[in-house]
Amino acid sequence: MKAKDLAKRIKSKQPPTVVDVRSGFEFRSGHVPGALHAPTWRIVLR
Repeated sequence: MKAKDLAKRIKSKQPPTVVDVRSGFEFRSGHVPGALHAPTWRIVLR
């Protein structure tokens, strides 16, 4: 999905659920507003 399309969807009445799988440091340095943080290592453990 292009960034422009994602921005449009986020502003809609039914915004998508965005899951950020980057490290905690990367997530804290900047992420999509409202994104859920689920680092890859946590997903692998499940």
